Amino acid sequence: MGYFLDPALLESAIRKAETGCGAEFAVVSTRASGRYNSVTGPVVLAVQGVTLLALTLAEKTDVWGQWHWLQDSQSSVIILLCTGLVAFLVLWFWPRLRVWLAPSREKAAQVREAALAVFADAGLACTSHRRTVLVFVSELERRIDIVVDMGLREVFPEHVIIELEKEWSARFRKKTHSATIASLLDHLAKTVAGAGFGPGSLSAQELSDKPLQR
Repeated sequence: MGYFLDPALLESAIRKAETGCGAEFAVVSTRASGRYNSVTGPVVLAVQGVTLLALTLAEKTDVWGQWHWLQDSQSSVIILLCTGLVAFLVLWFWPRLRVWLAPSREKAAQVREAALAVFADAGLACTSHRRTVLVFVSELERRIDIVVDMGLREVFPEHVIIELEKEWSARFRKKTHSATIASLLDHLAKTVAGAGFGPGSLSAQELSDKPLQR
């Protein structure tokens, strides 16, 4: 599945987690949660600004030598347009760079929005028991987002979810991806069981154990 996760390991981890508590788990991965096109304009302008500064300094210091023809205004405009186009194309064909340049707050918001959309679109909120936990993994943002259904809101209040996402996203960036997700599932299952939703408290499993790719 996906680009970086081991489907067999995760399916086994999901099955183990569900055996140990009264909840269902889903793991969904995506390459990127947003396009982050908002960074393109500022970056292109910044590159052109640096180019203009370099042209101005070159003109004042007379470093062009045999390339003196580059000093005229028409050539400068062409150079600015070309550097802007190159910057645009690099950002367009290299999404990892756009993600890296995007503000952290925007990345967190995009991942959260994508996770909520998956939770709704994949029918994870339609189980009869309403005790489903989604672990949403976004590769390029290197973030984990956790969504819980209403039946587990008291077990995982918002502040707990935020702390879990911070902690496990940090682990995700440092360790083997699939093993980290498997450990997170085990931790979540133990928390659910410790809150009184032990094995056998669900009448039936309604979701597939297979991890999904978005």
